[in-house]
Amino acid sequence: MSVLERPISPEQITDVPTAARLCQERIGQKVTAWTVGVRDPKNVGRWIGGPKIQDHAVERRLLALANVIAILDTRHGNDANWTRSWLLSPNPRLADESAAEYIRDRESATPVVRAARTYVQPD
Repeated sequence: MSVLERPISPEQITDVPTAARLCQERIGQKVTAWTVGVRDPKNVGRWIGGPKIQDHAVERRLLALANVIAILDTRHGNDANWTRSWLLSPNPRLADESAAEYIRDRESATPVVRAARTYVQPD
């Protein structure tokens, strides 16, 4: 069964294969690879099979990205186009940087997670 066919909660993002599958199915290999900082988008597909990611920063960014996608899914279901747009568009909560850029360029994705949670559950 495809990840797209069933809801997935952020709590279910505990391993690289699950994270890679969710990211690949929602935003594609190219955007995922760019966001996590790898050159070869095919790596995303390989990670679904379970090989370890040697670079801990790449693994951290992949798990953070998948977590954000799962949070966004709680508001828009499995709308891959909407998710991709939210991740790639300038975000005022991130000083007009896109969430994808923020995840790629920063040590911590916590502000992106906060922005996603705020979006799905506004004050």
